[in-house]
Amino acid sequence: MTERLATIQIDSGSEMRGGQRQLLFLSRGLAALGHRVLVVTPVDAPLAAALRGVERMEVVELPMRGELSLRAAGSLAKSMRGERIDLIHAHTPHAITLAHLSRRFGRRPPLVAHRRVAFPLKRNPFARWKRHWPDQWIAVAGAVRDQLVIDGVDQSRISVVASCLDPGRRQPRRTRVEMRAELGLPSDTIAIGTVGHLAAHKGHRILLDALGRFRQSSGRWILCLVGDGELRSDLVSQARGLGLEPRVRFLGWREDVPDLLGALDLFVFPSISGEGSPAALKEALAAGLPILASDLDAHREVGLGKEDLFACGRAADLAKKLSRRIDDPESFRRRLAVETPVAGRFTVEALIEQTLAVYRRLVSDR
Repeated sequence: MTERLATIQIDSGSEMRGGQRQLLFLSRGLAALGHRVLVVTPVDAPLAAALRGVERMEVVELPMRGELSLRAAGSLAKSMRGERIDLIHAHTPHAITLAHLSRRFGRRPPLVAHRRVAFPLKRNPFARWKRHWPDQWIAVAGAVRDQLVIDGVDQSRISVVASCLDPGRRQPRRTRVEMRAELGLPSDTIAIGTVGHLAAHKGHRILLDALGRFRQSSGRWILCLVGDGELRSDLVSQARGLGLEPRVRFLGWREDVPDLLGALDLFVFPSISGEGSPAALKEALAAGLPILASDLDAHREVGLGKEDLFACGRAADLAKKLSRRIDDPESFRRRLAVETPVAGRFTVEALIEQTLAVYRRLVSDR
């Protein structure tokens, strides 16, 4: 089937985070191939602004106040009325409910649900009912698929389509020397970094604990934490209590991640749960950085081997591997640049092609 499809893409997120960026690439790519795309977002969502004006694309902003918004569902059903809609794709849990309710008002095109994290689905009666509404799930990694199966979704209704790397975040705009000067990193200092939302499941506490174990015996190093979130003040207090305050930089949310990665010597990704297809980790790999990551299935899937992993949640194991890596980061950087062809595996083109295959199979079955 090569005919052009008309799809509705729904995202209930009010921020521009990883999932919204993936939808941005997907919807732009679909429109560029001649498919008609209607993107539904909350009012004033950054995603709506980023997509407005794209050819073959319509953006609809709806007030999404709560998961069971009959008003929003009715508005969506009205937008569908009289239109040939081949498929609805829900990119967030609340979007699944909105899509399902809108189908109750009229037409019932196939529903695809996207799952980007490996956390268990909620177990209340409504959530158990809701997981069976989608005709097909798209999981961003095998680890996410496996968790969906554990949660009761039939494996035959799950397709794995990995998230892509952001092509706009591949090339740094400033040199390593310029970035290190901006960050105040002396040339003889080892720059350790991580990128991610400052939340408990991201494991920043474990990273700080590990660094606290060898702060007196190790050479010169500085930790750069890129990201923001609800745990920031707790992490600042932890760093102060461990005596790490002079060595830890809280850089907040940044748009210049490629530049920052170029300034680092070692990238650490200490998540303890929930990872699907982690963009920050893949970007660091594509940049040729040496990596230390927690031993999760999602991290193995992107190509990390035993030497790149530490026991999940174990600060002592991370401290031991950190001290070894800090000795010779440049040799490890060169090896990774040769042996990890990450950029070629996680492309926008692959995301679009594999997602379209899921769409066409569903539409053909109907």
